[in-house]
Amino acid sequence: AAAAAAAAAADPRRMEMERDLELATLCEHHLLPFHGAVHIAYIPAAAAAAAAKHADDADVALPPAPQLPRSVLQSIVTRHGRRFQVQERLTRDIALDVQRATGAAGVMVAVRASHLCMIARGVEKPGSTTCTSASLGAFA
Repeated sequence: AAAAAAAAAADPRRMEMERDLELATLCEHHLLPFHGAVHIAYIPAAAAAAAAKHADDADVALPPAPQLPRSVLQSIVTRHGRRFQVQERLTRDIALDVQRATGAAGVMVAVRASHLCMIARGVEKPGSTTCTSASLGAFA
């Protein structure tokens, strides 16, 4: 935590990122599970606004932008996993919720999941994954 605070003080214009948030849900087409990991990056609105305001002043010390706790991001992912899903919509919905929760200037979400529905039907080999991404705001 102290290292994160020091990094925030050093460069408040950076993006925040959380990797490997756990995902487990059911495919809405086949009613079989898929599971994997969600990676979320966002540019806090306060950081983006401060950086734009002081773009010409490299010597100006900017206040650090707040970072959402990992538990809040995990709860967003878990909440979306509680209903039947398709991975593409799930990815976009998580990005929209993170943007609403943070007021972020930009949000990027990547989901990598293994789908039992595809493995059971022989469409994918065991161990293969499907990747989707969604970008909003400054990342779009």
